[in-house]
Amino acid sequence: MTKNMKTMIIVGLIVAVAALSVGYAALSQTLNISANATLQKGTWNVVFGSGSCVASGSATAGTVTGTGTNSATVSGVVLALPGDTVTCTVPITNATGNIDAKLSSFTTSGPTISGTSDNDIKGWITTSVAYDGSTDPVTAGKTAMAAGTTKNVVITYTYSSAATKVPDANVSINGLTVTANYVQA
Repeated sequence: MTKNMKTMIIVGLIVAVAALSVGYAALSQTLNISANATLQKGTWNVVFGSGSCVASGSATAGTVTGTGTNSATVSGVVLALPGDTVTCTVPITNATGNIDAKLSSFTTSGPTISGTSDNDIKGWITTSVAYDGSTDPVTAGKTAMAAGTTKNVVITYTYSSAATKVPDANVSINGLTVTANYVQA
């Protein structure tokens, strides 16, 4: 093989490699992915909704105030005669936001019955509190309350139909306190 022929082969190989490189570059494509994400802040607002009271017998229903706040008041309930009942529904709403709420504790205390020393009359007055239809609120509250949903606290005042007398002066039924603590579900 002559030197000229070797040179021609080397030049030919160089041209072939260059042509293959250009051809590969023309037939290849590089793809890139660039990704970003945002962790949205969590919000929630568990408040009392618009409540109401319903009376039966000669009772006066009373009112529930505190809509949109974290404190509600039931007032104006009057039991007049044996057999009277007033049932007040106080809704608790996970009003806004994107975080589910869960009931972590639920306590009641009171009420105090004053204005009479007659233990029979005191025994004929009862109150009950239920959360979402249950008298075991913490168990009932273990289910998450999604944003925009409501659970009800129902307070019932009853003057027993078994009562054989009525008081000779007004009797106060005060100090029934219900505390519901919510945490993120």
